[in-house]
Amino acid sequence: MIKKYRHILALISLAIIGLTACKSQYDAILYGNDVSAKYALAFEMFEAKKYLKAAELFESLTIATNGTPQDDTVQYYWGLSNYYYGDYMTAESNFNQFISVYPFSPFTEKAKFYR
Repeated sequence: MIKKYRHILALISLAIIGLTACKSQYDAILYGNDVSAKYALAFEMFEAKKYLKAAELFESLTIATNGTPQDDTVQYYWGLSNYYYGDYMTAESNFNQFISVYPFSPFTEKAKFYR
């Protein structure tokens, strides 16, 4: 009977370690300086419909991508992630800022719709 409980305890421990490792990897990328890894993970989270994590990653990319070709993409998807997450006030603010800064972006018409 004790062996049975050891086995269950071992499985629970492995599950906890596995979940902790996944979160640590996300946190390492979120708080790290690897812009390309952060950019890739942001879109991965967006495609997986993990919009809060995507929004956090896109927000952290805004300074790093400022003035780069990815700038409008990051700004747009930051707003879209907040919108799909259900944080409509933040999304509205994101889209209003986006429209004023990038009036000629390919995403501008869509941003106007979501605003």
